[in-house]
Amino acid sequence: MKISLLLTLSLYIGTMWLSQPIRALPGISLSSARVISGQVTDYELGTPLPGVSVLVKGTSIGTTTDASGRYNVTIADDKAVLVFSFVGYAKQEIAAGSRTELNISLSPDQQTLNEVVVVGYGTVKKSDLTGSVSSVKGAEISQGAVASMTQGLQGRAAGVQITRQGGQPGEGSTVRIRGTNSFSGGEPLYVIDGIPVYNENGASLNPSDIESLEILKDASATAIYGSRGANGVILVTTKRGKDGKLRVNLESYYGQQQAIKNLNMLNAPQYATLTNARLKALGRAAQFTDAQISAMGEGTNWQDQIFRSAPIQNYQLSLSGGNKTINYYISGNYYNEQGIIINSSLKRFAFRSNVSANPNDKISLGANLYFTDSRRNVVQSDQDGDGRSNFLTSAVHGSLLFSPVSPVYNADGSYVVQNPDFPAIDNPVAVAQSVTNNRFGRRLLGNAFFEYRFSSYLKARLSLGGDFNSGLSGQYLPRSTIFGNSSNGYASVGNDYSNNLVSTLQVEYQHTFGKHALTALAVQEAQSATTRSNTFTSKDFPNDALAYLGSANTILPTNTASALSESSILSYLGRINYNYNSKYLLTLSGRYDGSSRFGRNNRFAFFPSAALAWRISEEDFIKSIPTLSDLKLRASYGVTGNQEIGNYSAYSVLGPRVTSFNDQLVTGFVPQNIGNANLKWESTAQLDVGLDIGLFNNRIAITADYYQKKTRDVLVGLNVPQTSGFSVVTQNVGSVGNQGFEFSLQTRNLTGSFQWNSGFNISLNRSKVTDLGPITEFFPNDGSGWLAIPSFTIVRVGQPLGSFYGWVFDGIYQKTDDIAGSAQSTAKPGDIRYKDLNGDKKIDDSDRTIIGTSQPAFIYGFTNEFRFKNFDLTVFLQGSQGNKIVNAQFKNLNYFTAEGNASKNALNYWSDTNPSQTTPSLTNPNIRYASQYVEDGSYLRLKNIILGYTLPGTVAKRLKISTLRLYVTGQNALTFTKYSGFDPEVNRFRNSNVSSGIDAGSYPTPKTWTLGLNVGF
Repeated sequence: MKISLLLTLSLYIGTMWLSQPIRALPGISLSSARVISGQVTDYELGTPLPGVSVLVKGTSIGTTTDASGRYNVTIADDKAVLVFSFVGYAKQEIAAGSRTELNISLSPDQQTLNEVVVVGYGTVKKSDLTGSVSSVKGAEISQGAVASMTQGLQGRAAGVQITRQGGQPGEGSTVRIRGTNSFSGGEPLYVIDGIPVYNENGASLNPSDIESLEILKDASATAIYGSRGANGVILVTTKRGKDGKLRVNLESYYGQQQAIKNLNMLNAPQYATLTNARLKALGRAAQFTDAQISAMGEGTNWQDQIFRSAPIQNYQLSLSGGNKTINYYISGNYYNEQGIIINSSLKRFAFRSNVSANPNDKISLGANLYFTDSRRNVVQSDQDGDGRSNFLTSAVHGSLLFSPVSPVYNADGSYVVQNPDFPAIDNPVAVAQSVTNNRFGRRLLGNAFFEYRFSSYLKARLSLGGDFNSGLSGQYLPRSTIFGNSSNGYASVGNDYSNNLVSTLQVEYQHTFGKHALTALAVQEAQSATTRSNTFTSKDFPNDALAYLGSANTILPTNTASALSESSILSYLGRINYNYNSKYLLTLSGRYDGSSRFGRNNRFAFFPSAALAWRISEEDFIKSIPTLSDLKLRASYGVTGNQEIGNYSAYSVLGPRVTSFNDQLVTGFVPQNIGNANLKWESTAQLDVGLDIGLFNNRIAITADYYQKKTRDVLVGLNVPQTSGFSVVTQNVGSVGNQGFEFSLQTRNLTGSFQWNSGFNISLNRSKVTDLGPITEFFPNDGSGWLAIPSFTIVRVGQPLGSFYGWVFDGIYQKTDDIAGSAQSTAKPGDIRYKDLNGDKKIDDSDRTIIGTSQPAFIYGFTNEFRFKNFDLTVFLQGSQGNKIVNAQFKNLNYFTAEGNASKNALNYWSDTNPSQTTPSLTNPNIRYASQYVEDGSYLRLKNIILGYTLPGTVAKRLKISTLRLYVTGQNALTFTKYSGFDPEVNRFRNSNVSSGIDAGSYPTPKTWTLGLNVGF
């Protein structure tokens, strides 16, 4: 409504202005004015340039060139200066003099090579980069309706694989840079305005505040972060004020979200008919009469009951400006996303203040502050934590399996609780509507810095920062759910608090002498983190009215706990950059890290790197090639580390245990784990060779990289004999290798009045386990067995992480003669046949094999931007090819087993009259978790399509605004995939490297359409 009123008002004012009579232009004496004309062409190609802005300097008088590149403009006198500007070309200012005709040629802008790129603890010109770094502008990140920066980053940088962990509002993403290095952990380090933090992939940071992201990929770029750089580093730079008057910007959008698709499930008559057919095959009486089936209608479509068209809205107001002394940027943001499943939502309030000052030539200081308050209501509880909690209280899971014969409500208005065909499944509407699952979070993130310049060569900087988080979670299962009914209401309440403090002192020396340029950096950094948490559970509530805020009759002591966890890192690091004659570049860096997480024998480690680059394009024998504007060869090698194992894996610690003594519950303390004083850093060595090419004054820019990584002393929890009193001990065992190729291409295809720019990137990574010490394989303790999928994943030497392990589906037995002499002698016609891989005439665990991997063959992104006059269109495609997905619900969806509803594929069940080779009979065939569960997860997605219109500058000025842009976006508008589930972009076990690519009723990703309005004053 608000957007419609603003649009109507702006169109009305614009119409009124256009209807005014033409008046004489200010600043021109008609007696001395004259017209100057000419043509603007491309310097290299000689072709006309339409759409070039021609402005009389110091006035608002101007025009644009026509389709032939020609222009006519009125000037006051011979002192007039004409300013020619065009996107992608260097600006020119030329005095008119006494000429009546002025023809000029514009050269493509070389500014891209002089752009400043943020690197660890500093900046560097893009032309002087020696490492592999991808830069993504904040404007690209915030395109469309995105709650987090990782959602906006997906598909935009080569070598960066991002998979959403579900479509629920506020859900995070799994981010992997150049493959998976380790069995545990794998998230990159995020550095936000100089503050290093982990797990910054949720919705706590406002994407609209981001100026740019730099993704550090090779060891030369990441080794400066030493113990935390093995998984890559993402540097986040937020917006700053710029010199000039106060700028006020209002950004807003409103839209609707919908499920990408619904699965085609059995309706009530089909379900009842199959139930009767199955009972008949088992020799039992029918459950439904023909009259009952005829009267059923379609029954209950549970997907329609829980899915909805959900609104999403975002509003941001920012103020920025400054002068030579002080600069400021202040913003406030409100984001409200209602999920596509009823009762799921996210609300976020955010405030940012970035201020910097230069009181004199010696001193610079400033402060960055960010505060956010977020509130989520979660309906898909299996998406939280490790994926193992309350799987049966899943709205998506229930919407697929709950009987379509059952109604939503009983006659008295209460929810139908029991599904008579599969009592373990909750009513999905009751789960979504009546289960309380709140998440409240507050975050304060900020730092302050003081910089002193001793001379033009030497400066020192001190930065103090902190990241403070507090959260409250409250879950209540009412009597309308199976578990809640059996417990007379069940509540779980928890709160947590964490702080992450960091101090950084750095000294930098920078000097250029003759053909030599030297920059030396020395840094001392200390970081400490503390986490506190309290949880308790209770049951036996008098009623469900107050949910978890009510008073319970029973507190469960076995599920009540308080915890305190602390860790710290002390680091010393240095870096030298040397540049000879802008041709030969050298970077050397080293970091010495000590972490409290490791054993006393291996607490400290050193992480070095070196990089060389040759700017071949600066050589005289290359400068003569007119089409080649940039050519740089890069090579680097270095070592980085990983410490993400938890705080106390190296130590023997005690933990509480409740037991019965003299018929009373008492609490004591017992050893929790086996300590390992020799536990040490996991380290990753990486070699990178890269080539940067610029053609036609960088209208075509190509970057290609080849890399090899090897991670040694991998940190993993291995099983130990139960007689030790424990099950797992953390050790440094084995190694993992990755190698791959990255390619990115940026082009300015058309530069006239119709402009067309393109960007393409593709990444190929091959990963495998190369060593496991004394063993050759193990089954991860990842909780997949809790999904009734025992050991579906395996870690095996020679295979990639994320490998699926199971039997091989080999069709359906058709006749008794086929069974005789086979490996399944007890089978019946209609049963599934599995391959006897070892030929021993029996099907057992020895016939299991690798049946797929979640790792893609390649990932890619393709952007096209079009502009014509004041219209712009952006089309962004993103995809993954060759990855597999375990559809954990395949059996329930494709086979009718009386454990709930099934898809319409179940109608193709085997019978004497329907010799199916894909779907078994209805009589409980022997079903194993095998290759038919593994599906092709490849997809191509229209990630974003954006159509915008910007009000002409002259009209905006009449309205006393600087800019106004109206746009419409479609996000996830089209998805092309063979995967039979809701969405191929799925990762049930979140950040698990060994159990990625498993789908078990996850919250699907929505498609979103929005209308947006941006106004600047």
